[in-house]
Amino acid sequence: MEIYFFIEWFLKHGKDNYDKIAKRVCENAIIPADIMMKEPIYQTAYRFKYFYITYIIATLQYFNLDEKQVSFIIAQLLENEEYKFINPREILEFQKEVISEMKEYIKTDFEEFMK
Repeated sequence: MEIYFFIEWFLKHGKDNYDKIAKRVCENAIIPADIMMKEPIYQTAYRFKYFYITYIIATLQYFNLDEKQVSFIIAQLLENEEYKFINPREILEFQKEVISEMKEYIKTDFEEFMK
């Protein structure tokens, strides 16, 4: 599912914009030791998933959901193993600036969606 999100995002906003914002997201991300000890492909997959979840969290915040509501929805979307590695509260805290930037893309996407 995430791959379609990224393809659409690249087409709408450009790979350069993705690279810029994803770099900032990953700089702020805390990658669990369990993931860091695995092969690099797992680390890359984790970073993609982390960006995707951060974008979903930003979208939910855009629509004024509170932290508990956001956490509940993320818990429903992720498998139990994934959820224990991705903490919505932590993302909201460490990604504040990036989430603000993401909301500009979300606003554009939503306005386009509503046409």
